[in-house]
Amino acid sequence: ILSHVLVSKLGAGTVSVVATDIDTAFSAILPGSVPFPVCIPVDAAIRGIKEQGGRIDVDCKSPGAPAVVAGISTPTLPAADFPTPPWQLGEAMPATRIEGDLAGFFSALAEVEPFASEDSTRQGLHGVYLESFAGEDNSLRLVATDGYRLGLRWVRGVYPEGGVLPAPGMTEGGSSILLSYKVATLATQLRVATEFLVAPTHVIVRGDGWQFWARCPEGPFPEYLQVIPD
Repeated sequence: ILSHVLVSKLGAGTVSVVATDIDTAFSAILPGSVPFPVCIPVDAAIRGIKEQGGRIDVDCKSPGAPAVVAGISTPTLPAADFPTPPWQLGEAMPATRIEGDLAGFFSALAEVEPFASEDSTRQGLHGVYLESFAGEDNSLRLVATDGYRLGLRWVRGVYPEGGVLPAPGMTEGGSSILLSYKVATLATQLRVATEFLVAPTHVIVRGDGWQFWARCPEGPFPEYLQVIPD
């Protein structure tokens, strides 16, 4: 089911498209049509959007029956089997808005991403450490390491609303959180975002008609300051 996307009708002439691998999720509002919620393969959805000029029309006669996307028949799966999008689970968790130059923030994130470990079993290194310090106005620190190399960037003009990042990480005089490796690898594409929210367990990035959700690794991130010369 995770190799499929859920296409649902929103209103006249618009649909929502949702994809997830459990640790991340993406949704977009697109022009299109669908008679009822339908799960179609990811490649069929991508082909349909490309061939239909940015819209997606799904013709399906009954739940579970094959659907026609861009003139090609494709199998479907029951919409009820698709995982509930994480932003619909339980009560909304308090989140902190990141203010300022988001395009600059994601550009800096893309610069440190190559230093992060690609090994998903090393959770503390499989991501980028985001740190905020009391008294450091309008700036954040981004750090990534794979245990052999370390990349660090101060990002000016970007700061958490209220000056403090949410738990779980508290540092001396500041606060921190570990961003998902997938957020880092998509940093260049996320430069167009208009909103960036950080919660204790996840982040949400939003743009014009889309949103991206990613779970934060549990960490812990190493004491990187010990290896940086004074």
